[in-house]
Order: sequence, then C-alpha cells, then structure tokens
Amino acid sequence: MSNKVSTKICIYDKNTLKRDVLFGNGDYILDNICISCVPYENIDGTSELDATFITDSDGLYKNIKEESIIKVLLDYDYEIYRISKVTKYQNRIEIFARQITISETLDMWIEDIRPTNTSGLAALTDLKNNSIGKKDIEVFSDIDNSSTAYYQRMSVYQAIHDCDQSFLDRWGGEVLRRGYNLTINKKIGQDRGVEIRSRKNLTGFEANTDIDNVVTRIRAVGYNGIYAGKYVDSKLINNYSSIKTREIKYDDIRVKDDNNDEGYDTLAEAQKELIRRAELEFTEKHIDELRADYRINFIYLEQTDEYKNYIQAERVYLGDTVSVFEEKHNINIHVRVIGRRYNVLTQKVIEIELSNNDISKKSITTSDILSELQSIISNSNNNNLQDVIQSMINAGVNDSYVIPRQNEIIVADKKDLNAARNVIRLNKNGLGFSKTGYAGPYQYGFTIDGVINASLISTGILSAILIQNKDGSLQIDLSGSNGIITKYKGKNAIELSGTAMKFYNWDGDDVIGQVYSSRLNSNENIPGIVLANKTNSYLSLAYEKNNSFYSYMRFDKDNIDNITSIPITIFEETEFKGSQLWFGHNINSIYNSDNNNFVIKLKNKFIIRETDSVNNRLLLDKNELNLYNTKTSNRYSLISEDETFFGSNGRKYFSCSPNGFSFWKGNNYILYTTTANTIQSDLGLHINGNFTVNGNKNCVQSTEKYGDVLYYSVEDCESYLTDRSMEVFTVEETSTGSYERVILLDNIFKESVNLDLNYTVEVIKQGWGDYRIKEQTKDYFIVESDRKDFTFKYVVTAKRKGYEEERNKTFYKVIKNEQ
Repeated sequence: MSNKVSTKICIYDKNTLKRDVLFGNGDYILDNICISCVPYENIDGTSELDATFITDSDGLYKNIKEESIIKVLLDYDYEIYRISKVTKYQNRIEIFARQITISETLDMWIEDIRPTNTSGLAALTDLKNNSIGKKDIEVFSDIDNSSTAYYQRMSVYQAIHDCDQSFLDRWGGEVLRRGYNLTINKKIGQDRGVEIRSRKNLTGFEANTDIDNVVTRIRAVGYNGIYAGKYVDSKLINNYSSIKTREIKYDDIRVKDDNNDEGYDTLAEAQKELIRRAELEFTEKHIDELRADYRINFIYLEQTDEYKNYIQAERVYLGDTVSVFEEKHNINIHVRVIGRRYNVLTQKVIEIELSNNDISKKSITTSDILSELQSIISNSNNNNLQDVIQSMINAGVNDSYVIPRQNEIIVADKKDLNAARNVIRLNKNGLGFSKTGYAGPYQYGFTIDGVINASLISTGILSAILIQNKDGSLQIDLSGSNGIITKYKGKNAIELSGTAMKFYNWDGDDVIGQVYSSRLNSNENIPGIVLANKTNSYLSLAYEKNNSFYSYMRFDKDNIDNITSIPITIFEETEFKGSQLWFGHNINSIYNSDNNNFVIKLKNKFIIRETDSVNNRLLLDKNELNLYNTKTSNRYSLISEDETFFGSNGRKYFSCSPNGFSFWKGNNYILYTTTANTIQSDLGLHINGNFTVNGNKNCVQSTEKYGDVLYYSVEDCESYLTDRSMEVFTVEETSTGSYERVILLDNIFKESVNLDLNYTVEVIKQGWGDYRIKEQTKDYFIVESDRKDFTFKYVVTAKRKGYEEERNKTFYKVIKNEQ
C-alpha cells in the first residue's frame, strides 16, 4: 500500500511497525477533520508538530491519542511524529507531537556507555546498539574527529543533547531529523544559490543586525602593554563604510625578564604570537562579519508587492546557506536557515529563520542563575543565603591547603595539585576559582581592573549610576532623579518612573506605550491600572507558539498596520463567560440561556444590512420579519400575523392571511380563495395523483336564458373510458343477403384502454328494426340488422389501462396533521 499524494495527514496505532509506517497510508486519514497542522524544526535539533482537529460526528477524532504515530506531508517528503500531548476542548482537539527520532531516543535508556577516543558515527552507533529499548532509528554522522565521553543512567536523548558531556558538546555537529533517520553532521544543508535583499519596514520580513561588535582591524596588546608592532587587518576591511578598530589584550603573551621566567625569550617572538592570535580572531571567531538574524513570514509577505522577490526563499531547507544583500550597510552577508515552519494543509512554507550567529553558543539565562541559587539553598536546608555562605566557609576549614609560590598563592583541597579539584589562585592580576583542578578552566573570578565573573551576586544595598552587561549592549541607567531607564545598544528601551512604566520604540527616540496606575476621572475612590499605546503605535495581546508570537487581540486606533481598519481586532476564537453581552446596557444583548439556547434581546428592530451598500438583507420588527433583495432593495418576503407573502421584482407570487391565500403568475391569479369560501383558479389545474371529493364534481355551463348552471359527472363502480359516436351510421347489404356495418375502434382509444379484457358496445337505434353484435375484436366490431334501412349510434366502454383492478375501494379520510 503506497502513500497517496492527496493524503496530507494520517495516523497509526502506537505499536505500528516501522515498515508499515514508512510504506503505509495510515490506519485513518485525518485530512477532512484537520483545521491546523504546523511542523517546526530548528538547527538545534528541535522538530515538533502542533495540530488542531475538529470533533467530527463520525467519531474519527477518537483515534487521536497520546503516543499515536502521525505522518504528515511536507515539501521534501512525509515526516513522522509521535503524539506526546492531547488537549481536548468542546469542539476540537489540539495535539503536540515530537519527531519520531526524538520520542524514540527519549525512551532508549543507558545504564553505562563509554565511547572512548572514537568518531562521531562510532559514538552514535555505540549509544544506539548498547542502549535499552526499541531501536527503530538509524544514526548517521560525518564527524571524523575523535573524542571521549561517559554516559550513565540517562536516556539517549540526554546523552546527545542535555548533559555535561553531551555528544553535541564533545563531538559538535548539527542535527537533521528525517523519518527514522537521525543525522548529526559537521554541517547540514547546502547553498542553493538563493539571494534576497534585506528591506526595512517590509511586512513579513524582520531583520536584526548587529554591527556594533564588528571588528575589521585589531591592535593586539600583550602583557604589560606589549604591542604587536602593527595593526592586523581583516580581509573584509573594505566591506564596511568605515574601519572598525578594537584593541584586544592577550595577557598570557609575555616576554621573560629577571623577575619572571614564564613567556617568550624575545620581543619579536611575542609580537609574532600576538599577530597570529589576532588573525585567529578573524579566521576562527569571525569577528569581522556582520551578525544578523532574519525572520521571513510568507503569510504576511505574500500580501505585498515585494513577495515575488522572496518567493525563491521558500525553496530552502534547514541548514541551507542564503546570500543576503544588507541595504543599510551596502554589503553581502551569508546566513543559514536555522528554523523553518510549514503549513501542511496549504502545502506552503509559513516562516523561515535565518542567522549567521554561532548556533553552538549557550548563554547563561536568569533562570540558570536562579536555579543554581535554589540548588545551593535547597541542598543546605537553610533559607538564609548569608548562613549558607558562612557554613560553606566553615566546612572548608577542614582539608584546605594554602600553597604559597613565588608569583601566586594557591588554596586547594589537596596538597598534591595534580590531585586537587577545588582550587583558588591569587596573583597580581586577580583571583580565580576552579572546580576542575589547577589547570582550570577558572570559570569565576575577579580581575585587577574590576571585572567580576560570577554565577550569582547577593548584596544588601547596591548604589550605582550605571549597570551594564559585559559588552555594554544592555544598560540600566540610574543617573536621573526621576526613575530608571534601561537601554539596549545605547538606545532607550524601558523607563520606570513613579507609578508608570514607559516603553520606547526600537530606535529609542519616542515612547510608544505605557503601563500606569490611575484614578478614574481623578476620583481617588476609583483606582485602577491602565495599559495604553500612544498615537501611531499599536497595542497587542499575544501568545507564544514555536518561538513566535501571535496576536489574540490588536488595538490600533490609527490603523498603522495597514491590515486592520478598525481600532480593535480579535484574531482568535472568543468565548464570553458572562451572563450577557450588552450593546448599550438594558438596550440590546446576546447570551446563552440555561438550556444552551442562543438568545438575542432587542429594544427595537433587528437589522442585517449589506456591507457594501445601505440596503437591508433582513429586518425583524416586533411583529414582523422582512427579507430584502440587496441589489434592488425590494422586499421579497414578509412574515407577520396579518399577512405572509413572497415576491420577486416588486410583485407578489404568494400571499396568505387569516382570510385566505393567493398564488400569482405574473399579473394573473392562478389559485386563490374567495369570499364564497371556495378555492378558484383562473388557469388550468392538473392533478397527477387521485382526485376525490365529498360533494359533486360539476362543470359550469353558461346559458343564454338561465345563466351559469352546473352539470354533474357520471360516477361508476369501476374505472372506465368511453368512446361515444354522434354520427348516425347505416347498414349495407352483404353478398350473403345480411345487413351489416363494420365499426373500427379509434386508435387513440385503443392505446388508452385494456382490450385484453372484454369491452362493451351499446347500440342506440335511430329507426325501426332489430340488431345484434355479430363480431367483436380488439380492432373493430360488426353490427348486423334485420332491416335494410336500419340506422344507429353507439357507445364503446372499456377498462382504463392501469386501473383495471379498481372497484369501490374504501375511502380513508386524510386528517391534516397540525404541527
């Protein structure tokens, strides 16, 4: 059974075999009940799926369960996920699923695996083969450098991504997940020749560039001010509008002297090393390249005229290289696809994320600091940080060894420095702390010029004018007397003053909104909180999903987004939990009743009006309902207690009231009631079924002297048709001397009756003599007389075709069922 192109989403039972998932079309196809299906993958190894399904009446949604396998069609092939979370609502189901190689490696358990001095592929193969659990995944790697790591009592996923000696930390690489294949290569993706331009203020295109840290010329300085003797220039020095020079210190590069035997023998050797180290800043650290991040949202971008210039970017995949011409700086830079979001239902790319920042760097977050502080306090069973520090110092009195040297003082937990783990080194340049032995690294410490590197700081009162991070890009300015201003890259960001918090635009030159405490109409008894945006800015309530933010509701009084045209726009489903939603209190409202009926309460009229004109579609008054043609504004229907009608082009074709009803065709009455309590028609009336009456069936005949008189129908016990002659027939003498007349049956009559049954002939004499029916067939009958001058008329009667069995059936009176 092969996958069909038309199948976008299918689901399998959690225990389905790998081969059936790869080559099957699912236990159930979910295309028709899915309203959203968005996979997201990132170069850091993230690969997940968010999807929403309706709760259909056929019960297909009941097959969506935790751990079920779901396969979706992407633009490169089918991708496979395992559902990890199902959230059920009244009319929909939302799921979160992980790519199958993530869920599988989370369940593969390691007791003790130690890949030693081996390549990336060998290490991954070792983790797979020697772990406990299902091993459907395949692993690949082109990393040929050797490394060693120890993994004990953890999942394979933790060993690869989330432990002190993780595979990505020891061997490096970039992760690509495709089906059951897990690939960690030196680099994934390729250069497909895609080129785009970075544009400012383009809807759907977000750019974030950082030129402040670009360096194209280095003044390399060693210990005690040793200068390299010349500037070291980058090959990209002419790519920018100006030369960007920075002095970089290498305090470990020094020249031996009488007081120090560490360092290089000559100044020339030290200068050569300074130049080499400076060149590495360009070739390895790439500090001469513009750092940039871009986000292209194709949903918003395709609404712009510039979309055609970016459509080629939809063809790039994770890890691919894209050339970006940065108009602001007039340079070309190369970035890579680090994130990608796709719409399975429309089979279109929603968004790609591009960057040339080092994806392997891990930043220490506030949560990391708080976690470490919490760990220290929790492990000490003491909530007072000062007591924790004191207890740690007291505990360190035992097994602490002070080792003085010529150029430093060392405090360690062992006399033998080769065996020591916790080490403190103090010299004239500062104080360093290591938990990994004398050789370091020294992660925390204090330098002679005032730089502090610490995981947390605890203090009583800290007085300062300016607080900033290491590179000065983020600052907290306390120099003013009115409040606090935070700055990002030298630009105002957030101002906290009194009872107000103000937010600046990204250029830092104008406040765009604020949060402040208030009093309604200056009434001190009515305090409140106000969230406000300023003129020509918008306010949005949003939520985060897959590292992007989407609006629940947007407030845009000045319509600056050029998308919404009214002050308040709601983008998501909305549920009103209150008892009523009022449109003018005690005037109009809507609500759900106790029986879950939807109720509209009206003061006057309810009107549905056409958007593009002033014409009504519907008008509900207190005692009547009116429907209108929106093009002509003509009313074509009225429903009221006094009259109900339907019409077209200003004319009625049906009307009814308590006094009767009328049907029209054009200007003619075709069926109507009269004041004589009769139903009449000015045109012919045809009935396809039976026609029964309790009274007489009459025809009306106009007479000259007696007016219109009624004639009555002749009724019978059975259903007959007759053919009556008005012509007087004679007889002729035959060769045998008899007097006869042959009467041929009418062809139409023969087609209308059943002549297989006998029919009757009634002869009506017009003169003297006797007669008999000599012969009677399906085509004719013969009248024979005893007189030569015999004359006659006739009536032929036969059973109506199709009604041969009808005879005096019992009449069942139909009683109208009033609803």
